[in-house]
Amino acid sequence: MKGRLGLAAGLLLLSIAVPASAQKVAGLDGDWMGALATPSGVTLHLHLQVVSSATATMATTYSVDQGNAAIPTTITRKGDAVNLDMPLVQASFAGTLKGGTLTGTFTQGAAIPLTFTRAAATK
Repeated sequence: MKGRLGLAAGLLLLSIAVPASAQKVAGLDGDWMGALATPSGVTLHLHLQVVSSATATMATTYSVDQGNAAIPTTITRKGDAVNLDMPLVQASFAGTLKGGTLTGTFTQGAAIPLTFTRAAATK
């Protein structure tokens, strides 16, 4: 009984310690490119990189025009709905997957339309 209780407590702690970004998210692996037209008239190019292992999916967003700054990104998917959360820069993206595009809204203070397009795989 004591062994089972210890195992259950350990699994509970493990489930709390694993961030949402470490969960497996299907169908989004690869590189996604987007251009964000800011309210000030500046266009910022974004590169979303999604990589999955057998058990987890990790995502990073790069701000190409800002020195390729790497932004840790939590990615979730429910059906065709895809959400990105970037707490480091207090930003998020909520969109819909259709074919090779993710179309939605990027929010960082203001809500701005944004479309990510899957980049062609390199050989």
